[in-house]
Amino acid sequence: MSAAGIIYLIAVCEMEFDQEQCSFIKKGGAWRSSYLMLRSIGGMGETDMSMALRTMTHAECLEMLEQAHFGHLACCNEGQPYVVPIYFAFRSRVAYSFSMPGRKVEWMRRNPKVCLQVEEHWAKGGWRSIVLAGRFQELPDDAAWHEERLHAWSLLERHLDWWEIGSLKTAELPPAAASSHLFYGIYMDDVSGRVAALAG
Repeated sequence: MSAAGIIYLIAVCEMEFDQEQCSFIKKGGAWRSSYLMLRSIGGMGETDMSMALRTMTHAECLEMLEQAHFGHLACCNEGQPYVVPIYFAFRSRVAYSFSMPGRKVEWMRRNPKVCLQVEEHWAKGGWRSIVLAGRFQELPDDAAWHEERLHAWSLLERHLDWWEIGSLKTAELPPAAASSHLFYGIYMDDVSGRVAALAG
């Protein structure tokens, strides 16, 4: 495991236990040797690291969404959750994405309430994570959704790895009758996030 991973595990332990439990772990008790070994491997002493956890502002959450293009989409059908990795592009409170037909599309059509989770981990320790709660909306190639569908395409194609056909130009977008792929948007209802960074 990398030093960053070890630091993360230590930080989680320190956030999950109360002060009395942390004192037991650090200063006496059965876990002391393991605790000190992890800190030693991570290149830290007993007192030179602590993790500060705070809630991200609404503006910070939106900025992170606009900068990111990979996340995990969660949907639910009849009480059964389902999570998949997706590429996306976020603008104006909408996360646009692309998909071929499959389970997630079928489930989102039945239950449009979904959420999108995005995270970052830093090499020197620390992380930030946000969850966008929203509603699935398919973008069919018809008069009502044509412009937004093209808008979604134009945002997604900026990332070369968004899908195998990402190199196509917007003008070359195939009609719905010629392909089974589809575009969709997750329209944001709410967003929240947390960031954990090494303090001091």
